[in-house]
Amino acid sequence: MTGINPILLMQGMSAAAIEAVSPQNTIPKALATLERTSGRTLVMCIGKAAAQMAQIAEGILLDTIGADNFSGYVVTKHGNEAPLKRLKTITAGHPRADLDSAAAAELLLKEAGTLGPNDRLLVLMSGGASALTLLPADGLTFDDVTVVNDELLRGGVPIDGMNTLRRHVSRFNGGRLARAANGADIITFAVSDVPGDRPEIIGSGPTAPDATTFADAKKVVNDYGLSMPQNVTDHLAVASDESVKPNDALWRSKYRFEVIASNRHALNAAAEYARQQGVTPIIMDEVIAGDAAAEAQQFANIARTRTYKGQIIQGPAVLLRGGEAVVKLPKDFSGPNSNQRGGRIGHAALSYLIHDPDAFAGFVATDGSDGTSGHSAIFLAPNTMQEAVKQGLDPLASLTQFNSAAFFDAVAASVPERPTGTNVNEIYISYIPV
Repeated sequence: MTGINPILLMQGMSAAAIEAVSPQNTIPKALATLERTSGRTLVMCIGKAAAQMAQIAEGILLDTIGADNFSGYVVTKHGNEAPLKRLKTITAGHPRADLDSAAAAELLLKEAGTLGPNDRLLVLMSGGASALTLLPADGLTFDDVTVVNDELLRGGVPIDGMNTLRRHVSRFNGGRLARAANGADIITFAVSDVPGDRPEIIGSGPTAPDATTFADAKKVVNDYGLSMPQNVTDHLAVASDESVKPNDALWRSKYRFEVIASNRHALNAAAEYARQQGVTPIIMDEVIAGDAAAEAQQFANIARTRTYKGQIIQGPAVLLRGGEAVVKLPKDFSGPNSNQRGGRIGHAALSYLIHDPDAFAGFVATDGSDGTSGHSAIFLAPNTMQEAVKQGLDPLASLTQFNSAAFFDAVAASVPERPTGTNVNEIYISYIPV
């Protein structure tokens, strides 16, 4: 291994990746581009990283435009609060929305409605915004949209399909927050947690134009066999109150949407760290988007055969891949109140271990939280499977039971959950020796 400690290498790469997309690095650069406005600035920070983004933004705005010229709200998941001087914090449910989510979205719409043409709406958005601002469309109940969300999470629907349906059962997303702002300047700085970084998918696009239609939303339901409440079926059939389309006059001026951090930024930083350690990084072009177990199996096969795109990988090297996998849960799965705990990266790590038990590999949730597992990362080594065998643990059984957390806790391969203040989805790393 030429003096390289693969676990320490992958941990260093992970830290470099998260640092590169942290609010401390991204928010100051973004806010430095803001122009002065004659009116007031209403700030809305929405997402799992909202509190940390708000802390940085608030400090800058206090210094640049003064406390009397801005106000606003922070909507983040329960337990993710941070001390703030000027902005008010609201917590809501994630990954499962709760009534606080609907109340938060309702309040943000109301506050946007107080703006005028001389004012500015500044939105700082990160992953998790869809659940944190889940507000039913007119004619739907909160229970209706909760069922929609649960079905999407269970059904293994890719994020673009998820948010297509969410935008069409929402009174907040699909450009509707922007429409409520009465012609104010609309500026969104987003940390992207979706492949391709498309504005309408990030947080279900509350301040972005949306080209998808109710027909597209119905196609998601049909393609993935989702069970919808009758109210939702009727709502999709009536197809009233479409999302705000790209040709709407709203987007022709006074509008800006910028992705300030993404999975690719994180991968590039991880690759640079490896390069500085004398290890060749190879970033795969293919984005993680499918079933977590299948994606990890493919990743393991490439690393084990040391071949990518017909080329032999010469060690020491690291193979990197990023994106967001899905885990399709069975209809009879007992859900978050059961003893089964896990998440996407834990599920992927189990699959990788099964297919290449002698490898060094890492699976990282850049937001510091992998589902219900209580983990932020998993790092595999050749002794991981040995320890599992010693304890009588079967990774295949844990995989089929969707119970990765207990397995990786037992073999001491997990890193505890910790909010990172950012969210650009998942990173897979595989170390390839000389």
